[in-house]
Amino acid sequence: MKDSKYQFDVFLSYSRKDEAFGRKLEEALENYTLPKNINARSISTKRLNVFRDKKDLVPNDSDYYKTIEGYLNRSRYLVVICSPKRARITS
Repeated sequence: MKDSKYQFDVFLSYSRKDEAFGRKLEEALENYTLPKNINARSISTKRLNVFRDKKDLVPNDSDYYKTIEGYLNRSRYLVVICSPKRARITS
């Protein structure tokens, strides 16, 4: 039974430099079928519902950060993509 508090199973966070990888990871997660012996009480189906801003973001007001926080609060897990592209420090 799915917890009604969560609209998404995963909130995917990534740098724009990693957008292609983020899109591929989202697709892989959404197409992955959980093994039958896994007790997936927190997931209503055997497929994951992944939030990715380019696909799912619907701005409901002018406060971007508040909107993102709302999506985070409605997601069960946060997955952050950390790559060398994003790790570069700029001054």
